[in-house]
Amino acid sequence: MNKSKVLMTRSHLEAHDRGVKYILRKLVEGGFEVVYTSFREIKEIYEIAMEEDVDIIGLSCSATNSLYIVSALMEIFKKKQESFPVIIGGVVPNLDIPRLKKMGIKEVFGPGSDPDKIVKFFKNIMGQSMGN
Repeated sequence: MNKSKVLMTRSHLEAHDRGVKYILRKLVEGGFEVVYTSFREIKEIYEIAMEEDVDIIGLSCSATNSLYIVSALMEIFKKKQESFPVIIGGVVPNLDIPRLKKMGIKEVFGPGSDPDKIVKFFKNIMGQSMGN
């Protein structure tokens, strides 16, 4: 059985990477294959996802505008007729969460979120997308 492959990424402007690296390690312990990178341009998220043949994208948004990034990323997916489940972690204003979910984000995990619940959520998403 192949492992599900996750792209964990953050903007190159984000200085704080402790949380994303911690969750990355928990995902690996949970049985996922993980690719970790940072991006300068939003289109790089799509390009890396395609190159690495990932199943799901985890996006860290603490120091950057999550609404802008998600809007631009979803527009790229739409133009390319591709779709990936996307989960966001980081410091995201509560007011933005409903808009992010309306754009297609599966879930937003803020500071203090239980890492085991995050891994379980990734597994549930992968089970749904694989028809399990």
